[in-house]
Amino acid sequence: MLLYRGFKKKDEDWCGGCGDCIRKDASMHLTLQDHQLLVPPLRVGSLDSWLFLLQEVFSAEMEHTFIAIKPDGVQRGLEFKLVGIKVVVPSKDFVQKHYHDLKERPFFNASCDFLSSGPVIAMVWEGEGVIRYGRKLIGATDPQKSEPGTIRGDLAVVVGRNIIHGSDGPATAKDEINLWFKPQKLVSYTNNAEKWIYGDN
Repeated sequence: MLLYRGFKKKDEDWCGGCGDCIRKDASMHLTLQDHQLLVPPLRVGSLDSWLFLLQEVFSAEMEHTFIAIKPDGVQRGLEFKLVGIKVVVPSKDFVQKHYHDLKERPFFNASCDFLSSGPVIAMVWEGEGVIRYGRKLIGATDPQKSEPGTIRGDLAVVVGRNIIHGSDGPATAKDEINLWFKPQKLVSYTNNAEKWIYGDN
């Protein structure tokens, strides 16, 4: 397949910037703003069809979809299990409670303004050592000091926009879970793999 960046005419075939002609039985791989489309080979005279395809791509309506991880998908998770999740836009008053231990810091108000500026996906994960392993996966608070392969090390740049939060200890985790979730909103279940992960001891 060919990655097309443009078209030009050669020997009555439409070709990409590489100059290679499309064979009659070939397909074309077209990338349009992260939309990957597999379309038939374009011959002279078929430009109208291609333009119609473009119109279809760019006229797509904004949609919502529902996605559910089924019981087998949940049971086949790794060491840790997800027991609570929700999407919420927290108020500034709520965020101030979340950051109460930073109240005297100069960046307190800016942090509160940012965390309350849009949707937050709040989660509760359960498992042995999940706090320590979670922090290791997240990376250092300063993304530039985070190890490669961590979420912040790979995806963030500055402290004020470091993408993700994780409890830094048992007491903090307890307070934050109680703040963000009502107890009845957390799910308790046994993962079939637990005995193989943790053993019986």
